[in-house]
Amino acid sequence: MLLKVLEQLFKDYYWDFKMWSQSIPIDSHLSFVKEQLPNYVIVDWDNPERLGDGLLYPLLKIKGHRKTRSTDFLGFVNDLYSGHVFRK
Repeated sequence: MLLKVLEQLFKDYYWDFKMWSQSIPIDSHLSFVKEQLPNYVIVDWDNPERLGDGLLYPLLKIKGHRKTRSTDFLGFVNDLYSGHVFRK
């Protein structure tokens, strides 16, 4: 029991998110990615940024991490997943 409490206290949700984002097959449809999105991540699906032919959906929050709108995105081209994008 104590071990589970400690695991939750020190869990790295950002790392888990990165692993999740790499496990989603490239060219997965937007609706599939939305369905698979972990419940510890909040994405602003209503306000994407345009980049060429693609859209970047900003991550608003990952549990346990302070996120800003300008750092992490989920990228899509023609509604097909192209990956996790990090921008400084």
